[in-house]
Amino acid sequence: DSYETGLRGRTDAGISYEASLYNMIKRDDVLTQRDPVTNAPISVNGGQTLHRGLELGVSAQIIETLKLDVAYSYAKHTYDSWVTNAANFTGKEMSLAPRVIANARLTYSPTFLHGGGFAAEAVSLGSYWMDDANTTKYSGHDLLNLSANYRFEGDLELFAKVNNLTNRRFAESASGTTYSPGMARAVYLGVQNVWK
Repeated sequence: DSYETGLRGRTDAGISYEASLYNMIKRDDVLTQRDPVTNAPISVNGGQTLHRGLELGVSAQIIETLKLDVAYSYAKHTYDSWVTNAANFTGKEMSLAPRVIANARLTYSPTFLHGGGFAAEAVSLGSYWMDDANTTKYSGHDLLNLSANYRFEGDLELFAKVNNLTNRRFAESASGTTYSPGMARAVYLGVQNVWK
């Protein structure tokens, strides 16, 4: 059962926005648990999960060549009822489910780039439980990315991108006692043909 409400609009100042609230109950959900003998992950049917959240998005054209886009999500995912052959996780938060995910991008598009631009993007992932028993937590991370692109006459485009500018150590995912490392600072340069 899923219930959602929201609104979307645009102000006289040219700021567009959207917001939504949702509440979802999943019965007989497919969940993953650890085999008590081999410790291998196995999928099982059973239990009930509860998902509640808020999502916000704002886009503002600050001046003709400068635009700000912001997205924010707050959600809580819990086991409403789940008893396995090894434990009772009822009332616990689901693992690998951060409460907060946020993103902000500032884009500068001067005319001399012919439709291209420069962009700075901040990405934030909140903390989350690494296990269903809620005993170990990943602290989350914040990353900074930069990009630029230039459009030539026709369909040709030159682009450059730097992900994880500050070279922060972070986990792409963290579960149980395993951390899957995220990419260190990465620089991309390229040329692409954009078909219309």
